[in-house]
Amino acid sequence: MKSLILFILLLLSLSLRASELTENDFKWEIASQTDDIIVYKAPKHESGVVPIKGQTVFNHSISEILSLIADTPKKINWVPYLKESYLVDAVNPFRRVEYARYNSPWPFEDRVFVLDIEGDYNKEKKEVFIALKSIDHPKIPKDDNSVRGMTYYGAIRIRDMGINKTYFEIVLLSDFAGNVPHWIVNMVQAKWPFKMFKQMRDELNRPGFQLNPDYDLQHILKAIKRVK
Repeated sequence: MKSLILFILLLLSLSLRASELTENDFKWEIASQTDDIIVYKAPKHESGVVPIKGQTVFNHSISEILSLIADTPKKINWVPYLKESYLVDAVNPFRRVEYARYNSPWPFEDRVFVLDIEGDYNKEKKEVFIALKSIDHPKIPKDDNSVRGMTYYGAIRIRDMGINKTYFEIVLLSDFAGNVPHWIVNMVQAKWPFKMFKQMRDELNRPGFQLNPDYDLQHILKAIKRVK
């Protein structure tokens, strides 16, 4: 009984530490750099959290980038391994809940994430900061055909660098849950940002890509102030 209590306390301790994690809790090193894409690596956390960090510059406006990432169903076109994605709930264009189901190789079950997403705009920096974290939602009960993953911390920074130049950075600290082999963890950490940025560029350059008026730079600040 004493051993069981200690084990439970250990699990609670790891869960608490994971929920308080930020990108500053990791020692980041450049893993690869090519085609204006920088991918960072960091040791896997004892809680099971997989750290991911990538940076790039797009030859597109900040409004185009926001329009791209706000089109939830089409994220399957550019987010690696994403099998299904849809909007669960939306308070406004800058506060929403999204469902994401990732394909996992056999014999592992798919991973499902339910994310609370909130954006804000810093006028002085000309930067949009988007915070992401996993939540429970009554519309998305857990099922037996997938494993519920947990994103403890997520951050996207999108900064206007002038005409058709936008800095983009993403940081994700996620627990894929279950007994995920190290080779899958390493694959996600090393290749995921690079592959995503490449596919984002393809999607932005796709004929017929449309700007969402909700994310026109002239309207962003007014819209965020209006909904707060």
